[in-house]
Amino acid sequence: MITPTILFGLTFCAMTKSQICSLDVVQRRMFRNIVGWVRHDAEPWDETMRKMRSKVEAAVRKYPIENWSTQLFRRQFRLAHRVGNMVDSWPARVCKWHPLTSIPGAKRSQGRPVVRWDDYLRKFAEKKFADDWYVACLDNHFPEWENAFVHFSIDL
Repeated sequence: MITPTILFGLTFCAMTKSQICSLDVVQRRMFRNIVGWVRHDAEPWDETMRKMRSKVEAAVRKYPIENWSTQLFRRQFRLAHRVGNMVDSWPARVCKWHPLTSIPGAKRSQGRPVVRWDDYLRKFAEKKFADDWYVACLDNHFPEWENAFVHFSIDL
């Protein structure tokens, strides 16, 4: 129940690489809480962490769950495919608009993220298709690139 809720809200968020990495940290912390965090006073800290790591690994082997960052990139790719195929809808028009290139002298105000939610898609599409992602979405073979996009984004 937690995973779909968190990822639903983050699919359209502009996130930096460090924020995406911290998402996986939060997931691991949640796993530790679920499997039971037990600390004995006489036990050395490294022994406690080794036991906790093995508990979490056993739980993940029994109930395999992808990292939240991987799931987030999958959701973004699928959302982009849906939006890219809505040719004249307002979501497609908004995604095509890039104010930094269409308005001379435009810049983000201080404190605003310098990334957009589709930056990873833009970089992937430029590398694979030499085109924008919303143009590449119209290709019937675009869904086949989902795993390549996920690996590209994680390695970026």
